[in-house]
Amino acid sequence: MKAKTYSAEDVRNARRLLGMTQAELAKELGIIPSYLSGIERNQYPASQKVARNLDRTLETHDLPDAIRGEEESRLIHIYRGLSEESRKAIMTTAEALHTVGKVGVAEQGV
Repeated sequence: MKAKTYSAEDVRNARRLLGMTQAELAKELGIIPSYLSGIERNQYPASQKVARNLDRTLETHDLPDAIRGEEESRLIHIYRGLSEESRKAIMTTAEALHTVGKVGVAEQGV
C-alpha cells in the first residue's frame, strides 16, 4: 500500500502538532535526526518507508488527519501544557464560542 505523500511543511507541522522534537520523531520513524531535518528543510524527499511510518505515528497518536497550519499547531502545543483545570475552562469557553458562532450563522440565514 502506497503511503500519503508528505511535503516538508506537512512533516514539520505534523511533528509540531505531535509536540515532538526532531530527535523524538526521528526515533519513532526509525531515521536519524539529520535526515528528518533535511526532509523538513526540503533537502530530501520523505521516502515511502518514512511516509508509512509517519502515517502509523499519526494514527498511533490519534491524529489521522493531523496536518494542520501553524496556528493550530501552536494552539495544540499550548493546550497540552495546561493543567487539567485550565483545559476544562478552555473547553467550556470554546464550546460556548462554537455555539454562539452557530447561532450567528443561523441568524444570517447561512
